[in-house]
Amino acid sequence: MLTRLLAEQPILLSLLLAVVAGACLYAWLQTAHKAALAAGLICLALIPGGWYLADAWTTDREAILARLEEAAKAINRNDFETVYTLIAPSRPETLAQARNELPQYEFRKAKIGQIRSLQFVQGALPPEAIVDATASVVVSQKGGGISDAKVARRVMLRFRKQNDRWYVTDYTHLPILGGPDQFSPASELNPSR
Repeated sequence: MLTRLLAEQPILLSLLLAVVAGACLYAWLQTAHKAALAAGLICLALIPGGWYLADAWTTDREAILARLEEAAKAINRNDFETVYTLIAPSRPETLAQARNELPQYEFRKAKIGQIRSLQFVQGALPPEAIVDATASVVVSQKGGGISDAKVARRVMLRFRKQNDRWYVTDYTHLPILGGPDQFSPASELNPSR
């Protein structure tokens, strides 16, 4: 929780520091204690430091979200080779799944929507996380059948940290509501297939 406050929420941290600084400076005005003045000035001086820390420190959560955005941008460009580099080298079956699935489609738009959950797997070594998100695409099927369809999907991904980078080790996509359909790939995250 403290990590997220320091590294991901600089506005909230700045507001907290400003409130404490204001209280200390008010106390100094009322009592003339130099300690209250010093504490208030220190809190004010820490505000830019909090912004610098938030900018310089990338949490695992931020790194995973950046990988999701990187994947969405690559899919938007139909740059599947970049997408394949986001898959863990230790998971050839996941890479094969993506190589089989993605070339069947041509994407005109891909966007990550709501992050429904991002949960770190307790006790996993190396660290793992499961992301449940929504994504929207405008897609055409290369073999025909679908042309410039606007599709919203629930995307579930398992990430593993290897060599200080987060890689996808498993994924599936489902309809927003309900269970898997004919487009949902089999996966550990999709046990019903």
